[in-house]
Amino acid sequence: MAVNPEHWSESDCRLAAAIALHGQLPEPYILKTEVKLPRGYGGSTRGARLDMAIVERESGRIVLVIETKRSPRSTASAQGERYGAMTRAPVLYLRGIEACRECLPAVLSRLPPG
Repeated sequence: MAVNPEHWSESDCRLAAAIALHGQLPEPYILKTEVKLPRGYGGSTRGARLDMAIVERESGRIVLVIETKRSPRSTASAQGERYGAMTRAPVLYLRGIEACRECLPAVLSRLPPG
């Protein structure tokens, strides 16, 4: 049995986005992956695990939530709405491997002025 090299998992997409963003964010921002938010964070009764988040280095404040989806045809948004409400930060969906590979301009355009 062979592995289909054209099948991209959500983990592959997350890795592609992390590679695209590595070393490219302006000060004072850093990229964090698999950000766990405990129950009660932002007033939520549930916890959450964010795929990725852009965080202010000094304060630890989340300024952008990034959710990856393996399919470019994905239309899921309820999860992002919940994460946005919890963090009080915008949510960027990266849908499909190409969007993840080419995500730098989309991410930079959504960051607050540093």
